[in-house]
Amino acid sequence: RVRGRAGYTQACNSFFQGLAADGLKEALWLIAEEMYSPESKSALAGSFMVVEAHDEIIMESPRQTAHEAATRLQELMVQGMKKFCPDVPINAQPVLMERWYKGAKPVYNAEKRLIPWRPKEK
Repeated sequence: RVRGRAGYTQACNSFFQGLAADGLKEALWLIAEEMYSPESKSALAGSFMVVEAHDEIIMESPRQTAHEAATRLQELMVQGMKKFCPDVPINAQPVLMERWYKGAKPVYNAEKRLIPWRPKEK
């Protein structure tokens, strides 16, 4: 990475925030390869990336393969980040939801498969 005309604080931040950006971009590349490659047999095939916001990747996936897609997404996010930050513990948490909620948490059924999180009824 080459940065020009960076001030002191921007230059210092590049070594940390830049690595995080590189890791996310690597993960996005890995994910896109599995989603969009015509010969892909991945659980992500048939899914579509909708939003990438800071450290979240939001996708649409078929219901019947949503658990597998979320799990594979988690694996690729960790793999992408570990390439640039190998000594830092990396974790990603998959969550299914029918619409985006900031406070959503993973919910598993009796078979230990992800199911959609829903807000509590008032």
